[in-house]
Amino acid sequence: MATDKPRFSVTFTENSYEKIRRYQKDNNISTQSKAVAHLVELALNEIESENNTIKPLSPQEVAPEEEHQDDDSLREVLLQNFNQLNQEGQERLVETSDDMVSSGKYIKSTQDKLGKEKYA
Repeated sequence: MATDKPRFSVTFTENSYEKIRRYQKDNNISTQSKAVAHLVELALNEIESENNTIKPLSPQEVAPEEEHQDDDSLREVLLQNFNQLNQEGQERLVETSDDMVSSGKYIKSTQDKLGKEKYA
């Protein structure tokens, strides 16, 4: 069935996927898409009622079950947070990242590991 509503793909961890399936079944929701849409609406309403605004999510909040996120997921969170900031906040975020890079503490030592182990 065609729709004019915005659409996009989402990837979940196995744990989150099972929770969604369980929620769908427990609430007699006909499709996974409807279950996910309902859960997102519930979460957004909760966030808005807490702060009367939508706050940026940390990478741990986006995918708490994942031990390691791929670079694309982290970039997406960073970009979403950046886009929600005003000019001063954007400049501060860039300064913070510059400080992290120049310190050497967070520089990648290999493709998958951060250089922090030499500081441990």
